Amino acid sequence: MKTIERLGGQTCLLLSVESPSPTVTPLLTELVLMGFPLVCFVVAAVIEIRRDPASLKRPVRILPLALAAVTSILFLLLLSESPEFPSNRFCKVMSLAGLLVAVCGFLCRYKSRLAAALIVVGGVLLAYFWLIVEMKGSGFPSGVV
Repeated sequence: MKTIERLGGQTCLLLSVESPSPTVTPLLTELVLMGFPLVCFVVAAVIEIRRDPASLKRPVRILPLALAAVTSILFLLLLSESPEFPSNRFCKVMSLAGLLVAVCGFLCRYKSRLAAALIVVGGVLLAYFWLIVEMKGSGFPSGVV
């Protein structure tokens, strides 16, 4: 508690409560950051299906989203695997899959521009994360954020 005296002679009490700073672990931050592409793809799929329910019947529109979801889920699942599992070739293939998804988001005619933009952003981020894994050599990035 602090006591402050004002110019008019009035005295005020200030009560300051110190709360501990929130602790965010690097692993939690990495999971949130690396889960962002998957969130982009899910939101894009929801937007596209709401805008045009016939999109489910067009493989040109739904296939990139399915590939993106599988690639993102693989990436998140491999965060907990052993560090020597993802080989450089596997990382390159997954990175190219992310870039392919981004290009499809740019070239395919989605009904919603927001959905197309989310697909492009998610694909580029996914490719970037897989490239980081490849550059690290073995294991997943720690302290990327």
